[in-house]
Amino acid sequence: MKPPWKRDSRLRSKPAEATQFARSREARYCLSELCDFFIDSNPSIRDADADWKRLTEGQKLLVKLTVFDAEVRNGGVEQFFWNHPDQVFEIHDVLAQVGASSVADDYSKVLDQLCESGESWLDLRARVKSNTNEDLELFLDSRELIDTDEFNSSYYGEWDGWGKQLAPGYGDHLARSAVEYLTANLSQFVKDA
Repeated sequence: MKPPWKRDSRLRSKPAEATQFARSREARYCLSELCDFFIDSNPSIRDADADWKRLTEGQKLLVKLTVFDAEVRNGGVEQFFWNHPDQVFEIHDVLAQVGASSVADDYSKVLDQLCESGESWLDLRARVKSNTNEDLELFLDSRELIDTDEFNSSYYGEWDGWGKQLAPGYGDHLARSAVEYLTANLSQFVKDA
């Protein structure tokens, strides 16, 4: 029996089935569903955080993209900055790696604003204690330092007032890029069943 850190963390699946699953996802839920399929429901991975060292580079990339996408869709790129300050620079390279270059380029502009806010943003972030109303106020104050409206609007795409998408956004582009990356690098995610 292999020690836990040496076990293969790839999902046992037929490549064609995995590719079909990836390509059939709706863009708005794509990354979280891919992460659920290839990582969370994968019996060889008990906990992505605990098993991080065992994950393939492709699996790690998928987790990072899923976190980024979920945070931006939930509360904007500023929420990603606030909740994952240790990943704000790394995610740019991850976006570029999967071929989402337009997303990476505009993310750079917002990241530049974050860097220009300098000590002000860092001071606010350093004052966070735990999940309190004061911490929420600090987050809301931090949003005043960076203009993220254009990036966030571009990420969500254009929608009518009834829930119909009129034009895709960066989130859709990122989902398609991630699917293309996954299918081109399938051996990072599955071992032939």
